[in-house]
Amino acid sequence: MHEDHWGGEHPDPLILIAEDDPIRLQHLGNLLKQGNYPVITAMNGRRTVEKLADRDPDLLLIDGELDGTDDPDLLNRVKSLSETRGVPMLVVRRSVPTGDFFERFSGETIDFISEPVFAQDLLKRVSLHLAARSLRIQLAEYKEQLDLETESRLNLSRENAALRKEVNRKEETVRKMRVTDPLTGLYNYRYIMDHLSKKIAESRRYDAPLAIVLLCIDHFKAINARHGPGMGDKMLVGAAGVVKGLLRDSDIISRYSGDEFLILLPHTDVDGGYRTAERIRAGVEALPWDEPLKLVTVSGGVTALAGKTDADPNEQSGRLLYRLIMAADSLLFRAKSGGGNRIEKS
Repeated sequence: MHEDHWGGEHPDPLILIAEDDPIRLQHLGNLLKQGNYPVITAMNGRRTVEKLADRDPDLLLIDGELDGTDDPDLLNRVKSLSETRGVPMLVVRRSVPTGDFFERFSGETIDFISEPVFAQDLLKRVSLHLAARSLRIQLAEYKEQLDLETESRLNLSRENAALRKEVNRKEETVRKMRVTDPLTGLYNYRYIMDHLSKKIAESRRYDAPLAIVLLCIDHFKAINARHGPGMGDKMLVGAAGVVKGLLRDSDIISRYSGDEFLILLPHTDVDGGYRTAERIRAGVEALPWDEPLKLVTVSGGVTALAGKTDADPNEQSGRLLYRLIMAADSLLFRAKSGGGNRIEKS
């Protein structure tokens, strides 16, 4: 694949894929072709800046680990061009991010999507962002006309109000999508990470425990490969339903990655978190499944922050957050290595 426009002419809307892995680049391009979107590509940060400046794309789909984005000056140029031209930026998260990931990629028109990237999720997000951008452009045009055409000011203001309402509706849909997983209806990675930081701060401030549970569907990738993504979707939706039914209103659950769920249990110590995780494990195991599935199980890791005395007060919240998630992930790995369908706690 060359850094060029797929499809000959340059119809709108045009999408720029910034990805340095040829296989991922091909995959993302194929997904967008399902929506008949013309695509141009860039395989490093500097080429991304050049393409943003020269080709004026309507949306930027960028790998969060793209070569060159660790250069603050270069990344700021990418963000600046994206913001000044009103180009939405959809960032692909390939792995567990470092503490400064969301600080590097932040802005009102920036959204996140986790691997594995599925066509339905990607195309829906792209469509909504492009629709919102189109409406913002129309709104800007109407504002200009209001300044120039005083005789039609009243009619244009009415149209402007209706358009503004439609813009707000579209942007509210985009905002909801930014924090919601479309398949399970749970909160997504971005939402849970933001709230985990807040809950950690509350735990330290009020000296209250906070349990963190990381769950994973056992053998998910193998079942998905054998029976297709539709079966994987059924497992995710079924497991999500069990989790939602067993949690309190104050608890927060998200789809953390492809087959993982991250749960925050405020005012709950590690033993309480373990009991909750065990109820979820038993609930998923008891679910009835149609053929060819007979049994679906989950494994989990549970850790907890005891309160303000449980961590170094000088430890930065981002580093503490990362350490807690890594602890839960290590416990989850131990549970899966022990045969699965079990919960491990710290």
